[in-house]
Amino acid sequence: MRFSKRQKQMRYYFLGIVGLYVGVLVVLLFFMPGLSLVGREVEDQVQLYVVNDSVHAIREIDVVTNQGQVLLQIPHLLPQEQVEIPLRGLKGYVVVQAQAPFHSTTFRAISLSGTQGVNVSYETATSPSTQVGFGSPVQVSVCNTGSIDLEQVAVEELHESDFFIESNTKKQFSLATGACEVVQFTLT
Repeated sequence: MRFSKRQKQMRYYFLGIVGLYVGVLVVLLFFMPGLSLVGREVEDQVQLYVVNDSVHAIREIDVVTNQGQVLLQIPHLLPQEQVEIPLRGLKGYVVVQAQAPFHSTTFRAISLSGTQGVNVSYETATSPSTQVGFGSPVQVSVCNTGSIDLEQVAVEELHESDFFIESNTKKQFSLATGACEVVQFTLT
């Protein structure tokens, strides 16, 4: 089958358009910061906010717990806008996640037990790019900012079994007042 010169040109234009579309899709899926969950403690009450960290509006945001309970559905969130997440009726240890189409899902673990003197802060750091088949480091820095020593702190990495090669991991340690511990995971 022979193609004319015009057909060959059109094929290259079409491949260019498809390549551009795939490139934009990859950038949107893997490199857009998008959503974050920010927690504040005001007068022994935990307040949690979903924040749009991107430079564009994000639509169809769902905020759910690890048990699947829908806490909030936001139809439209402008850049740098934040909305408080209602935490009424939640008790104990809860993992809250914010998800939107074409954006990375973000997680935040909170404890709503109201234990006096216990205050733990944490920060996560991940690799800016992840490639299939190569290990991607995840680092969690946990600090005891409360007024008592903690005999047992647990950091747990959970994921669906068919998503990463590694199995779920849980690391436990003690943490003195004012001390920090760095926990590292590798996900492939």
